[in-house]
Amino acid sequence: MIYEEKDAMHPDKVSYFVWKIEGDHLVKQYVLLDDTLTGNGKVVLFGIESGDVLARE
Repeated sequence: MIYEEKDAMHPDKVSYFVWKIEGDHLVKQYVLLDDTLTGNGKVVLFGIESGDVLARE
């Protein structure tokens, strides 16, 4: 699940993040997306690595 975060001071600025599990904690991990590489989804280019455990809703 990828979440969207809008900057209240700059409404056009949008950041994306996932919730990553580190030990017993949830950590907000910002990611860089590219939705032009696929026809119907988003591709995470930066922010998570193989083996990271992500939380789902």
